[in-house]
Amino acid sequence: MERHLETVDLDTGSWLRLDCGHPAPPARRPDGTADCALCDRAQLPAGLIADGAPLRQRAPWPKQCRFELTPPAWAVLRLDSGTAFVSGPGVPRPTMTAPAQVVLVAGARYRIAPSDDADLIIQHFRHPCLSRWPGEPAEAAS
Repeated sequence: MERHLETVDLDTGSWLRLDCGHPAPPARRPDGTADCALCDRAQLPAGLIADGAPLRQRAPWPKQCRFELTPPAWAVLRLDSGTAFVSGPGVPRPTMTAPAQVVLVAGARYRIAPSDDADLIIQHFRHPCLSRWPGEPAEAAS
C-alpha cells in the first residue's frame, strides 16, 4: 500500500517514517512515497493507544445490510455474535463467524455485510506521535 514519508524531528536529530506509523523502508520514491508491506498485511504499528471508547453496533440489522467503511485511523473490528462478510486490505478470510476480529488499515476501504444478528465493535487507535492519519482531513487532526 502506498504511503507518504514524514520527517520526525527529535532532540537528537531527525528520522523518517511513513504516515501510517510504520518505519520507512529502504526503498523510497523521489516523490516522497513508499510501499508499506506492513500495511498490506494489516499489521498494527507499534505504540498505538486506544482512541476513545469502542463503537458498538448491535443487532438487529436491516435485511441485506451492506456498507463501506474507510477508517481515518487504525482500528480493530470485532464480531461478538453472528456473522459478517468483510472485504478489504489485509482481511485473511472475508467471512467472519463470532467471535472474530480483523485489523482495519488506516485510510483503506472496506466493505462490510453483517448478518441480521451480528454485534460489531470498532475500536479506533491513534499513534501519539502522528500529526494526522492517511485520509484524515488536516483540520480534524489534533
